[in-house]
Order: sequence, then C-alpha cells, then structure tokens
Amino acid sequence: MKTLQLVTLLAALVLWTGIGSLAFGGGSLPPEATGNVYVTGSGSHKVFCFGGDGAFRFDFTHEDLRAPRGLVFSEREELFVAAQNSDRILVFGTDGTYLRQFTGGGLDGPTSLAFAPDGKLYVSSFSTDEVLVFGDEEFERAITADGLNGPNCIAFDPSGNFYVASQLTSEVYRFEADGTPIDSFTGDGISSTMGIAIWRNRLFVTGGGSSAVGVFNLAGEQIDRLPTAPIRAPQGIAFDENGTFLTPSFADGTIARFSADGEHLGTFEDVGISVARSVAFEPIVLEEPRGFLRGDFNLDDRFDLSDPVAVLGYLFLGQTPSECLDAADADDSGVVELTDAVYSLSHLFQGGPEPLEPFSVGRGLDPTPDELRCPERVDPRAE
Repeated sequence: MKTLQLVTLLAALVLWTGIGSLAFGGGSLPPEATGNVYVTGSGSHKVFCFGGDGAFRFDFTHEDLRAPRGLVFSEREELFVAAQNSDRILVFGTDGTYLRQFTGGGLDGPTSLAFAPDGKLYVSSFSTDEVLVFGDEEFERAITADGLNGPNCIAFDPSGNFYVASQLTSEVYRFEADGTPIDSFTGDGISSTMGIAIWRNRLFVTGGGSSAVGVFNLAGEQIDRLPTAPIRAPQGIAFDENGTFLTPSFADGTIARFSADGEHLGTFEDVGISVARSVAFEPIVLEEPRGFLRGDFNLDDRFDLSDPVAVLGYLFLGQTPSECLDAADADDSGVVELTDAVYSLSHLFQGGPEPLEPFSVGRGLDPTPDELRCPERVDPRAE
C-alpha cells in the first residue's frame, strides 16, 4: 500500500514537472578543476607547458628524457613522464624541476602511464606487450593478454576496471581491476588506437591512423565516431572539468580542443612541437568544502518537497538545480537515480528513514566519499 502511494505521488510529480518519458543518465566526473596543460614532444625530447587558454608558457627537458611519451600527475602534484627511448619514468615538479627517476620489471619502450584507484602506477611497456605495475616506484608485477600488441594509453573506469589501447592491432583490451583480461573490442573507422579517456561513462579512443575519435560505452560497444579535422593522426586525449577534450597531432604538433560531441573549438599556440604525443591537465586542488545537507539538492539549506522535484528535473528534464550531486543522493548509494526521489518522498510523507549523513546535524562532509561531488570549494586560481 505504501509503495502504491509513493508511486501515485511520484506520478503526480511527473505530471507537475512536465516529465513525459523516462531517461536515465549519469557517469563519472572529471577532475574538479584543471590548470596548465602539459604535452610531450617525442621528437623534441621535451615537455611543453601551456596555459588553459592555449598560450605557451615554458618547456623543459632532461638528459634522460629521450622520446617522452605518456605523462600523468600524481596526488602529490608531481608529473610522471615515460621516456620511451631510455626505458625510464622521470618525475618533475609542475615548474619542470627534475626530481628523480626509476625503472624496473624489464620496462622496454614505455608509452603510457596511469594511476589506479589504489595509487599504483600502471605503465605500458610497448616492446614487451605488457602493462607493468609499480607501487611506491618499485616494480610489483606484469599484466598482459593474448593478442595485446603494442600497448599504448591506459584508462581506469569508475569500477576499477581498466582499458589498454593495443596500437598494432587497432583494438582496446579490457581488464578487471586485478589484471584479469575480460575481452577486447575494435571500432568502426578507428585504426592505430592510441589515447583513451573516460567522460561520463563513455570511452573516447583516438585513432592515430584514421584521424578520428571512437566513442564507446564501457562494455566496448561503439556509440559514435568523431572526425578530428582539422588535425591529423590524433594521439593522446584528456578531458577538462567542462567536458571538452584536447588531443595533439602526430603529423604537425598541433594541439586541438573539441567538445565531447566532436565540435572543433580551437587550437593551441604553435610552438613547433616535433612528434606531439600525450597531453595531461595539471589538477588544481580546491580548498576544503563547506559541506552539504544530504537531500538538499537545490541548496536552500532546507529539505522539503522541492528537493525530490529537483532530482526528477535533473534525471528527466536535463535541469541542473545545483552542481552538488552528492546532496541529490539521498540514500548515499553513490549514484543519483530515481530511488533518491522515492527515498526522499518516503521520509517526507510516510515517515520513512531520513537521508543519510550529513543530515541530522546540518551541513557536513560526506562520511562515505564516492564519485559524486559537491564542488562548492574555493578555487585558488581566482585569488
């Protein structure tokens, strides 16, 4: 009976808010804020730094930085760079200051780097067809799969599974978090798979031999193919917090910006990069959040009927009452979905359980952090 009452109330809210059809959405969020952009020039033996507006700032190198390829920032804001021709990983500060280097596990021709959710560093070893795992910069184990040939970029999805571009077979290999191979897949019109990035549960894969980006769901089913004109032979790929991505051209060193649906938005300043390869955004660490009230999606510091209505508007009408998705997640499942509106309605009208903390004592931080964000933080770039 109570469920029927909730369904009736929900139906009334559907009519009230003008929702005509059910369409669920969601996905992982990008970094909360991004700063400078770093690009490797394999032929230049340098790393180039640009501002977010595409203006050149500086470059740097090191005697062991021979044919730099992949690069990634650690949580300590250090830049890790794979040197393909010296078989080493070099570590730099954001200003280009050389810090240290390491290798191990028979690393041969490193092309890409990615940090796993547990903080381990995964490195593609191109010449041995393996992905090597390092913990605290010490080699731990090697991962491979039958058919993996010329591993390139690596990306982790929200569940911890990871994807590896197999350049020489134009495939993408999917692995479980423990390194067990799951499957592989290819894309129509995507050859020489190079870069991989995940945006809102969609996998974006650059085709260096096809001048296009393939878009897939996380099961490997192709959704779209985005031409990368005016640039040719796209290499690495990286998203910013606004849902636009950058990819450099192997052919002429151009760095281009695109929207997630493939619209060309402009190019960076041309500084003559030779054999541009990978791109990474510098993460900006925002100051501690003020916190939020669970269930208060419209951020009016009250929990009432307007909040489940706001959740419905977000799910079905594309409305964005606020960017604090953590507040919308009333049952703290880590996902904003229809059950959050039902959960809130149950508490408001049927004496059901109250939203999970932070709720009982007002605003606070999420005691069970997940991928949902409440980005009401102070951005140091604005100071």
